[in-house]
Amino acid sequence: IPTWLWDVHFSGSKNGWVVGNNGTILNTKDGGKRWQKQKSGVLSVPLLGVSFVNARFGWISGWNGIILHTRDGGVNWVRQQSGTGAPLEDIFFADAKNGWAVGRDGTILHTADGGQNWRHQKGHTKSLLLSVQFVSPLQGFIAGGSGTFLVTQNGGAVWERRTLSSSSTIEGLSFSDAQNGW
Repeated sequence: IPTWLWDVHFSGSKNGWVVGNNGTILNTKDGGKRWQKQKSGVLSVPLLGVSFVNARFGWISGWNGIILHTRDGGVNWVRQQSGTGAPLEDIFFADAKNGWAVGRDGTILHTADGGQNWRHQKGHTKSLLLSVQFVSPLQGFIAGGSGTFLVTQNGGAVWERRTLSSSSTIEGLSFSDAQNGW
């Protein structure tokens, strides 16, 4: 049975992870030549976002507010309490402590302690949020439905909406630095 794969993240040129439906987690240690399945412990849940800060420390987000965390490169995954039941479409960690997860109904979650505690941030939108990335622990971007594009300069204490020339849904974003993004 084919499995939908939703996100990919590499922590270097060799170590990468892919997540998808039915709790799918795949890992490569050779730049994608071979992929090994990892046990997520959530077999019936779509996993939608993945972020690693190095080859050992990573997080995954998914439906039902699921957040999984590993400290050993995915050998073991532990569930963290997100405090929401909303699907979390994407997750991003700027470092081992500071991370954000985004999802349905304008959900923005932030942790400053590696995921032990997640707190809601106000994005002043009810739009579907699909992608989040930070270029530093303070400066970040969120994109989503109906051309939603949010920017913060202070770690998400305040999110500002920016107007784009399109109202199309933005499925993903990638920034190489604070000024250059796609």
